[in-house]
Amino acid sequence: MGSTSVAVSTARNYRNSLRLFCDYITDARYGWPAECLQRFGVAPQQVLHEWNSVVHSAEYEGRWSPTFPANRSAGSRAARQRTSSES
Repeated sequence: MGSTSVAVSTARNYRNSLRLFCDYITDARYGWPAECLQRFGVAPQQVLHEWNSVVHSAEYEGRWSPTFPANRSAGSRAARQRTSSES
């Protein structure tokens, strides 16, 4: 299987899903730690922490697209500024 790059926001969403699952499976209120300990001899542990996860560092982390309405107006605004500064 080849490697495929994903957007940072996608990686964060994957991490959040796994983190929530680990929160559920390790929460004693649901009985899974005791059940796993009885069946397998070990209890599940949370493996996703802030220090080993994707960090939220920008307000917007999606891919820029000239067809997205907000980007179209920003792009045309930048183009107008370039042409006015060149004259």
